[in-house]
Amino acid sequence: MKNLFLPLLIALLLPLGSIAQEAVCAWDRIPVLIAPDKTAAQVGFVRFGTDPVKTTYETITVQEDYKRTYVKIILADGTQGWINQYLLVSGGEAAVVKYDSDLFQNPVDGVTKVRGGGLSAGEPVIKTEFNGPYVHIVTKNKEKSGWVLAESLIFGKEEVINALLLQKANAEKDPKKRVKRIQEIRSQGGFSSLQIASIVDNNYQYATASVERGLQDEDATHRVAVRGDGGDATPSAGTSKLTERVVNPGLNTNQQYVQVGNQTYMKNTSFLPIVETTLENVKMPEFGCFHKTLPIGTKVNMYFPDNSGFVELEVIENLREYEGLGLSPALIKRFFNGAAPENVAIQYFTKAEVTQ
Repeated sequence: MKNLFLPLLIALLLPLGSIAQEAVCAWDRIPVLIAPDKTAAQVGFVRFGTDPVKTTYETITVQEDYKRTYVKIILADGTQGWINQYLLVSGGEAAVVKYDSDLFQNPVDGVTKVRGGGLSAGEPVIKTEFNGPYVHIVTKNKEKSGWVLAESLIFGKEEVINALLLQKANAEKDPKKRVKRIQEIRSQGGFSSLQIASIVDNNYQYATASVERGLQDEDATHRVAVRGDGGDATPSAGTSKLTERVVNPGLNTNQQYVQVGNQTYMKNTSFLPIVETTLENVKMPEFGCFHKTLPIGTKVNMYFPDNSGFVELEVIENLREYEGLGLSPALIKRFFNGAAPENVAIQYFTKAEVTQ
């Protein structure tokens, strides 16, 4: 009779946090080691989010390895090994961001955004918990974490696998190779039935347009210097000197209606060249930008080419000569290490008058 209660007694005596549970990896293709030692032989690997593993109650902290804690895991095929505990998300589930979304610090007010930008359509993430209509997520490599609306996520192993492929394709520096990699994703059997298909198609169109513009305007560089028009948009505007330099000019804009409560807005997405802009005799705001037609004060989300998110900018002055997104040399250095990309995506909303 005593033997019947022994397993239960052992389970009750185990530390609360050591109960075996399922987990997923927040990094991609992480080796599983035969022993809790970074120099140990590899017995397998786990991919981001798509290879759930069973953790055991066995953990060990290696002091000589920067106090790294290893946990013993069991792979789907029964293989056992060790992995850095920090790389895992217990109880997590992989997903894909359906559309560009803000990332919030808490699921209550839906107002306080996480510093460092939001999420991009097609970005792979891991869901950790629900709270009402919101879901807490961590991004790949645990670079960001926060709360998003649950409706903004797509779940499914194939969706996540293709999101990872898209992320790798977009990281390709050669525009032509980037187009080829994305086309390979689109040519897979059954691809059109996936929800991520429209996101991949949009990336393909964007990449193809970049190649076409690059061929047409490969060596195009323009410089212009004009006087401020004496408006009151910025301090000392009457004595300011605006200088614009366009790199790799090219322009493409698309629009769609979105409903927010009872108000209809036009969601504008533009792919623009960077206009290196200086405004002399004026103290530049930290995140100020320039645009030819948008009203001063407009909030603009600028997305980074490597899909690492976006930053919110505010239009502080209008460009005089060129269509594009005007950034100061300091911001170009800050955002792109001084090397402006071929083009950049921006998004902004305007109220729309819709006739029934």
